[in-house]
Amino acid sequence: MRAERKRIELASFLVIFAIAIFIRFLNLGKLPFGDVEAATALQALRLSQGSALQPAGNVLLTNLMAAWMFLFGNEAWGARFFSALAGSLLVMLPFIFKKHFNQRVLIVISFWLAIDPGFVAMSRQINSTGLAILLSGLAYLAFLEQKSIWLGILSGLLLLSGSSFWFGLIPIALAFAITYLRKSTGGAARIEPVRVFDWLNRPTFVIAFLLTLVLAGTFGFIFLSQFNGIISAILSLFSQPSIENQLSFRSIIRMLLLYQFPLLFFGLTGLFTIRKQSATLFQFLVFWLFFVVIALLLVPAKAIPYVLWLELPLVIAAASFLVRGFNIAEEDLHSIALIGGIGIAVFGFLILISNNLFTGIINTSQSPVSKEFLIIAGIVMVLIAIFLIGWSLSWRVAGKSLLIVAVFYSLLFTVSAAWNASGLRLPYQNEMWTLSQIPKDSDLLIKTISEYSLWNHGNAFAAEILVVSFDSPSLEWELRDFNNVNFVNHFSSASNPELIITPANQQIEMLQSYRGEGFSYFSGPNWTVLIPSEWRKWVLTRQIPANMVDRTDIILWVRNDLFPGT
Repeated sequence: MRAERKRIELASFLVIFAIAIFIRFLNLGKLPFGDVEAATALQALRLSQGSALQPAGNVLLTNLMAAWMFLFGNEAWGARFFSALAGSLLVMLPFIFKKHFNQRVLIVISFWLAIDPGFVAMSRQINSTGLAILLSGLAYLAFLEQKSIWLGILSGLLLLSGSSFWFGLIPIALAFAITYLRKSTGGAARIEPVRVFDWLNRPTFVIAFLLTLVLAGTFGFIFLSQFNGIISAILSLFSQPSIENQLSFRSIIRMLLLYQFPLLFFGLTGLFTIRKQSATLFQFLVFWLFFVVIALLLVPAKAIPYVLWLELPLVIAAASFLVRGFNIAEEDLHSIALIGGIGIAVFGFLILISNNLFTGIINTSQSPVSKEFLIIAGIVMVLIAIFLIGWSLSWRVAGKSLLIVAVFYSLLFTVSAAWNASGLRLPYQNEMWTLSQIPKDSDLLIKTISEYSLWNHGNAFAAEILVVSFDSPSLEWELRDFNNVNFVNHFSSASNPELIITPANQQIEMLQSYRGEGFSYFSGPNWTVLIPSEWRKWVLTRQIPANMVDRTDIILWVRNDLFPGT
């Protein structure tokens, strides 16, 4: 019986892992790079080519990417490979804690991490937050099992994993100190502070830590400039972000409500109910959540990946709540399944009606207010029906039936939100879980340049390209394969390059004549100006009115003598 249970648990984790891999690696290189991703990718590309450069804050990820590019080339999917791999392995992290925690709770945590929109989106973009969380979990396991060498190695890797590690470490350390390191009442077991800091004096820990810093930080003294990246990671937490990458706390709340409402609901509900089961866990999760919120309010550089540290305590609390909620007695199983199934069918019917009303499939003269009233009235009627079932039959049966309905539709909502956040649904540039604005017509731009180059040189990457007053890492990454590209702010009218790229508002005066073609390069919604009806349309269709979109247009100027037949 016990062996059969272990096989089922292992099979569950493997299925979840397969789901995580599928959604993280599917069309991984299709989504173009925004400026934030491209800056890291270019750092790795130059490192692989032996160029001198400033140290990167996320040293470990950049070194891994540079080694990959040196061996296998600079494809976009390869640049994202380690972020996707770390995000996939993170889903399996709960499995290795099965000796220390409730296994059913760990399975739910694993599944939630596999389909969570935030974790999926960040796994498909170049950032080291998933790697930092994975290494933190492994380091905690090494601490629990007293593995000093492994703890030293993992601690060294964590210091090299970028600013996200420091952002996550401070709230967790404070929550841990308040919850576990203070003297407990009643003679309960506690962790002495001297036992925690005693690791610093263990020779095996210190040697493993220092060797990891040197070897992983410089890849065996190959990337010497990268070792200073540890300081850069700390300083970047307190640096003021550029205007285009600023993220307000209001934006974070909006993201969570629109993508992770089920997590907020079940997570906060779990925090309120978990106190009766474990006061210590309740205190730790509350302090953890509190200090992460404080950090998001105080840290100037509010990067989107930092929000994952806010989600983690909510995922743990939600998983604990759901495992307790689905502890159903055998005599109630049939009743709960029947009532829950009816509830799912009725709510599905209401969702279809609401979708038709708000997308205009059914012509109606009703105002938006009356449409919303109809939907709310339908939901209230279903809740009243379940209330009557509880009053007449059993409150336990009614409550668990309602929980089944809520979990079913929360699952559909979360999977849909994860698919959208991953960039797998068009238009991909209208999503919130992006590190920066994503190019819209970059593929068309590169195709056009390649065709002109092929016509005139017999080589798709031989054209002479001059980029003027458009300092964009994203464009530089897109042009990485071209042999003759220069980024300048000023140029001589006598230079006459074959192709010139300028912002849309800039004219050129050259000795030879040029023809220009416009491209919409960056495109993203202006979220602050959307009205409720536009928000509803975005939720259902991901469409944004053209006048609500911030665009950055460029012009490709081609010298007239390059056109066929001239």
